[in-house]
Amino acid sequence: MTRKEKELEEREAQLKQQEDQLNQGGIPPTSTDEYTPPPSGNRNTGARNIPGDYPEASTVLLQPNELRMTSKEVLLLMRNEIFARHGYIFKRDDLYNHFITKPWYNPRLKDVSHLLSPIEKANIKLIKQFEDLWLSLYSTIEFYSPIQLSNEIIFLVHSIDICFLCYHTGASS
Repeated sequence: MTRKEKELEEREAQLKQQEDQLNQGGIPPTSTDEYTPPPSGNRNTGARNIPGDYPEASTVLLQPNELRMTSKEVLLLMRNEIFARHGYIFKRDDLYNHFITKPWYNPRLKDVSHLLSPIEKANIKLIKQFEDLWLSLYSTIEFYSPIQLSNEIIFLVHSIDICFLCYHTGASS
């Protein structure tokens, strides 16, 4: 067994353990037959007019199936929009710059935890679990040396759950 294979086997075991912990913590395993698309910005399920692209994160308990195909970028914005609605002053420039463009965002508090509803707290926890799952997936990807074929480059990308070829043409547009 090569060193790479041994490292991959160890990482597989770590990810399996993380997956088991997440499943015990409230993310039930789901089959692909049960996929529910992620919430859209148009779904405003509360009686009140909740601002933002993801108002349902503050009004209804999100389900794992709604999040499991959602990108890490959307998960980050969805979770932080909950804080933004309460006027949280973001320390991260990218989040501050994103939300300051929203007409409803009024940054005024350094701590909004006391303002969060039980639904928001539960959704923040669930969304964060999915964000962490994305991070653990990305940490397992290894990029192997590119293969040069004239002006085309092929990268082999390998992960525990992903194995595919990335094809890149060197032609400029």
